[in-house]
Amino acid sequence: MDNFYSSPFLFRQLLEHQTNAVGTVRVTRKNMPSDLKKKIVKGTTVARYTHDMMAPKWRDKREVAMLSTYHSDEMITIQSSHGQKLKPEVILAYNEKMGGVDLSDQQLTSYPCERKRHKVWYKKLFRHLINQVAFNSFMLYRKLNLNSKVSHVDFRIKIIERLLEEYHDPTTIRRPGRHTAQPVNPLRLTSRHFPSFIPGTAGKQAPTRRCRVCCATVGKDGKKL
Repeated sequence: MDNFYSSPFLFRQLLEHQTNAVGTVRVTRKNMPSDLKKKIVKGTTVARYTHDMMAPKWRDKREVAMLSTYHSDEMITIQSSHGQKLKPEVILAYNEKMGGVDLSDQQLTSYPCERKRHKVWYKKLFRHLINQVAFNSFMLYRKLNLNSKVSHVDFRIKIIERLLEEYHDPTTIRRPGRHTAQPVNPLRLTSRHFPSFIPGTAGKQAPTRRCRVCCATVGKDGKKL
């Protein structure tokens, strides 16, 4: 997690529930080591420990303070554009995992279903979790179907169509007039409708009926199609 959430208190609470955590942290947080506020030289690292977590501070272009209940202050050699350099293992782990989180958030910005205002915060949170579940499902689908060309938006449309087919209850829609004996497929009643074939009879070889979608559509001349 990033420094908006990280704190020794939170990390200890998570650890008590058998959950390790790592993230950037603000050195001014409550219970953070006071000497981490001091400036350090570029390329150097300092670390402070308790019995259950580590608080390292490393400086490259700028100072970065971390908090972890899992890592040590081990340094790892990496290859950069300027040659080989030492970097803390905890920094590498954070960059790797947060990269996936940032990419996920970037993908979800195209479908901000939680932006609708609510009087209670947990409804907005619930909508965000549903949005995240849809994206996670898409990523798993792509992983299991490597040759699939289905885009993110097409995948979401297919989810909507499948939910309509599965849970649509025609008995809840009652309108005046004659009702059909056949259950209505909601996908056939959208702009992408699929008219059903009516087989011929002895009295009429090519029977037809008015399409509910086409009859409800108005053309450019203002008349129903």
